[in-house]
Amino acid sequence: MNSPIRLILKWAGPDRKYLIAAVVFAFVSGLMTMVPYYGVYEIMKAAYEGTCTWEVVTSNALVVAVGVCIQYACFGCAGALSHKGAYNTLFRVRCRVVDHLAHAPLGQLDERSTGSIKTVLSDDIEKLELFLAHNITEAIMYLTGPVAAFIFLCSVNVPLALATLVPFAAAFVVMGVIFKRMAGVMPRASAALSRMNAVMVEYVRGMRVIKALNMGSKSFRRFQSAVDEEHAVWCDIARKTGPGFAAFVIIIECGMLVMVPLGGFLFSTGAISGSTFLLFAFVGSLYLTEIRLLQEIGSKFAQVKSGAIKAQELLDLPAFAGGAPFPAKSDVRLENVRFSYDGTREVLHGVNLAVQQGERLAVVGPSGAGKTTIVELMSRFYDATEGAVRIGGVDVRDLDYDDLLAHVAVVFQKTFLTSGSILENIRMGKRATLDEVREAARQARIDDFIMGLPRGYDTEIGTLGERLSGGQRQRIAIARAILKDAPVLILDEATSAADPENQVQIDEAIANLCAGRTVVIVAHRLGVVRTCDRVAVVEDGGISAVGTHDEVLAACPYYRKAWADYERARRITFGFGAAAAEAEPRQRAASDPVRRAAAQPQGASSASAQAPSSPTLAPGPALASASASTSVFAKNRDFSVSVACTVIEGLLSGCNFGLIFLVMQQVFSGAADFGTLLGFTGALALVFVLRLLIYGYGYVRGQIGGAQVSRNLRQYLGDKIKRIPLARFTERSSGDYLNALTANVNDYEQILTHRTGSVVKDITLAVMLTGFVSWLYLPAGAVVALSFALIVPAMALSWHQVRRYGTRKSDICAANTSRTVEHVTGMQTLRAYGIGGVKNEAIVDSMREYSDVSFWYEAALIPLGAVMSIIVGLCQPLLFLMCGAAYLDGALGAVPYLLIIMLPLFMNKVWNSIFVNLTAYKNLMIAKRRIQAVVDEPEEAGSFDALPATGSRIELADVGFAYCKGEPVFEGLRLTCEDGKLTALVGDSGCGKSTALNLIAQYYRPARGTVRIGGADTAAYAPESVLAGVSIVDQNVFLFDDSVMDNIRYARPDATDDEVREACRLANADGFVRALPEGYASRIGENGGRLSGGERQRLSIARAILRDAPIVLLDEATASLDIENELAVKEAIANLLAKRKTVVMVAHTLAIVRGADSIAVVGDGRVLEQGTHDELVAAGGKYARMWAADRELA
Repeated sequence: MNSPIRLILKWAGPDRKYLIAAVVFAFVSGLMTMVPYYGVYEIMKAAYEGTCTWEVVTSNALVVAVGVCIQYACFGCAGALSHKGAYNTLFRVRCRVVDHLAHAPLGQLDERSTGSIKTVLSDDIEKLELFLAHNITEAIMYLTGPVAAFIFLCSVNVPLALATLVPFAAAFVVMGVIFKRMAGVMPRASAALSRMNAVMVEYVRGMRVIKALNMGSKSFRRFQSAVDEEHAVWCDIARKTGPGFAAFVIIIECGMLVMVPLGGFLFSTGAISGSTFLLFAFVGSLYLTEIRLLQEIGSKFAQVKSGAIKAQELLDLPAFAGGAPFPAKSDVRLENVRFSYDGTREVLHGVNLAVQQGERLAVVGPSGAGKTTIVELMSRFYDATEGAVRIGGVDVRDLDYDDLLAHVAVVFQKTFLTSGSILENIRMGKRATLDEVREAARQARIDDFIMGLPRGYDTEIGTLGERLSGGQRQRIAIARAILKDAPVLILDEATSAADPENQVQIDEAIANLCAGRTVVIVAHRLGVVRTCDRVAVVEDGGISAVGTHDEVLAACPYYRKAWADYERARRITFGFGAAAAEAEPRQRAASDPVRRAAAQPQGASSASAQAPSSPTLAPGPALASASASTSVFAKNRDFSVSVACTVIEGLLSGCNFGLIFLVMQQVFSGAADFGTLLGFTGALALVFVLRLLIYGYGYVRGQIGGAQVSRNLRQYLGDKIKRIPLARFTERSSGDYLNALTANVNDYEQILTHRTGSVVKDITLAVMLTGFVSWLYLPAGAVVALSFALIVPAMALSWHQVRRYGTRKSDICAANTSRTVEHVTGMQTLRAYGIGGVKNEAIVDSMREYSDVSFWYEAALIPLGAVMSIIVGLCQPLLFLMCGAAYLDGALGAVPYLLIIMLPLFMNKVWNSIFVNLTAYKNLMIAKRRIQAVVDEPEEAGSFDALPATGSRIELADVGFAYCKGEPVFEGLRLTCEDGKLTALVGDSGCGKSTALNLIAQYYRPARGTVRIGGADTAAYAPESVLAGVSIVDQNVFLFDDSVMDNIRYARPDATDDEVREACRLANADGFVRALPEGYASRIGENGGRLSGGERQRLSIARAILRDAPIVLLDEATASLDIENELAVKEAIANLLAKRKTVVMVAHTLAIVRGADSIAVVGDGRVLEQGTHDELVAAGGKYARMWAADRELA
């Protein structure tokens, strides 16, 4: 791998011209830093020799004035150009990584979490800005100035000039040790940061499940653990490297400790003049202080290096190359295909399969047999290990990858939508007119719904389309495939979330879409299989049978069993008594470990009595100081100690000027001797030792204190986020919360840790120096005071610019974080529709906007800083003239005059430091406001006491609700679910069925009306109190990147291993779990990505069984399942319902709820009709029409 510097410069590409120009300006700016030293020396020399005239004063004042103007003008130009090149480069690198990921085999990305990839794109690449915009130009300036000054000093006295390098050499020995130590810990720090980001992404995205299972304690402990690990690593870095960094800073400034005794000795022996001695005693020790800033560059470069390596790791992933155009024919063939995801365990072995052009082939088989792998190879999400996949006779590996994807349309079982508008989502894979989009939507039976929305096709649908129902999302995905009009079509159970009436119509639309196309359907409903030309059965990684339905039914034992299971599953209907008769649930033994609530009597507080013990989280020790929003930002003792130490060290460094004043008096009075100068050296040595000890101690304490501030803020925010109503996650982007946890906390901590102490120290020094100069000569003190007073208008202007651009930058940063997470999450769908990588205009525009606003934010501040630096810098030549006149008139002594004109060399650094630090401090306030916005979010209202329910009867009375203002879902909804009965909710997709469950579960609160459970109004109680008595099985299962055992135990943290295994057995999950490499200890990947949909659903049911709550909410729990899993899941649900509970079930397949005690048909924001199956069929209304459509599908 190339060195990080070479990589970064290579990535800069065409923007290297900006960087080269910036380097030239930085070089000139660095050269100009020696001009004031030259002017001071010339006047000092003339004063010592008695030849100082007004001409000498004015000429040197003019030279210094010109030098100052050139120095800061070039500094501003260098900053503007370097930032332009930097942010252009960052944008280009991000685009390059995003585009590379779009062409990398998905298998290469499976082991990387969304959070870790987001960390590279957002955080690691951002670190490159430090090098490009700051490190290069600053290193040039910090080296050029001292080198030029060193050359000037050599022209005066070579031995003394070489002696000035002693502190420099000692300091860089220390720095070498530091870098060696950092090299050992930075990989660990980077890994800890990546893990923390991954956990944070999972934590925010999984908040619905966290609330549903009342698993705040365990999920938050996981969150805390990741934050604590990152904190511990950075504290370790501080302890190992902090003393060295502090020593570097102090040693580089100890030139006086060398120059006073050495120069004093040479002066006392007559080897050098007094002016030369004073030049080296003051200037010779001051010019190297610029080099100490290289320490900051060095410490940050470790982060830059880490960021470059992380980015290059993604760019080093193998990628699909270009190739031939898509062939004219679209038949698909797999020839002796073998495939392994991990290179060890073969998933497919020797697969031979042919799909003729225009043929519709159904692929069926048990979970894990390789069905999905086959279709992923066809669309080249992966490459075959051996053999070939051919389309039109051409190996897909020889086709241009983008062209291949442009001719293959895929509708995934798990629908992915972006957070943009409905129009943007349908038009994802093809630029089309609105009329063309609407025609595709009409065929997918979604146009009427869209046109009924206030903004129609321009409606924003929220993160991952969360404002739509599952059926609505799926129909938009179908419309997207219809619009793409590709010759090869792959459907992964594309209509599983549609209601019966719409499903019939969508099936007709898909039938029209399939005409003349090569279609491969991963069939979950065997009813779909019979509409296909042929069926391919996949078993154990191979094709066991191919033929028509009848042929395969006669020849394949698995298919016969699958068909029998399908027929059996069709007969299953849920309802107490009916479920037991049809589904034959497994009986629980009397000693069954999960039957712990069976003996509890129904009655008062039964909802809470039968609920699992799952205490809500109380703030832990780390949060104790942040129990109220006013103390969230409370500083710790380490921070206070660090600031105090920094200020004391600054005051001690100011004492050096008093000592040099005494030395100068001795020299000019002629009373200086070596013994006296050695006495001053002893005082300097004492000051040096005290500074070293105090600053070193304070530096380490400050780093640790800052890390503690970050940890406490993140833990407080993590605790806060889980207390925020779920509705807020719909109203605002989850990126706001992620950005607060990551970027905003980082900004706050870094500015607080690295800037606060410096600001207090510099202000103290400014007051001290102003007083000292005023004591020497009051008019000069007034000029110095005025120069420091200029900080006030400068900061006012600076903060105005920060407010103007900083807030917008923060907003865009949060939006970019959301877009990045969204892009990484939907990478498979995006590349399937030909907008992976830079073809995804949304992510490119988001990254470009972030790059642009970042540049303009910096560009707005650079001219102000340059102008104000020039004004302040001109105070030195002004002092030359004003104090020079007083000196020549005899009103001011030589020593005070010379010291006054020398002090600006130091004071300008103090002024610039105050300006930079206070400007950065405004950024801290922006970050603080962002964090405060999360802190100020409303929390779940109501009592955390147990819900005083009598039984578990559910009533929704006159309920009104809307996710978004002006788009009501319910207006006057009235629904009753009787205690111990099964109530089914049916209706068109998007009618509000899932919303009703959300309201019962208190995920959302109604705008009006009441929700009662067991007679108790839930409005007075926190959702945790309500959810304590509720088990939920969602249509969108969310699992954590943890072991199977822990994922199920989240439902009841005190459950034993045997209880977890028994819950899995009842959920028909025990067999496949034991077959995993590490059984129940197997980690299942991000959101359970290593499991099939049916396997994930059964684990969700196992959680509900283990929870054993008196109320069960089932939201399309049997949708999107393959043949094998449908029966297993239905039997698992039957086991879940084996004990009489209050059950509310949302269903699209009406057959499974015909045995329900009550069926409510939802539509038009209310319950249209309610009754038993027979009553509703006899009524001849909406339900009767849906039942007729359901029978037609069957």
